[in-house]
Amino acid sequence: VTFETVQSFLRAKNIEEKTVMDIKAIFDECDMIRYASLDIDTERMRKSYQLLAQSIDYLERHIK
Repeated sequence: VTFETVQSFLRAKNIEEKTVMDIKAIFDECDMIRYASLDIDTERMRKSYQLLAQSIDYLERHIK
């Protein structure tokens, strides 16, 4: 799954731009950790998790 695939789906479902950009940030961070061996601290992981949880909650309420 790539962000471009997800982005097309989200735009087709008229998901608000903020949520699309939040999901892009999550994908970007995952790629940085995976491919660039980015080392992140516990606080940043906690913030990323919260952003992901908020995005999932929003999508569950708005995608039918």
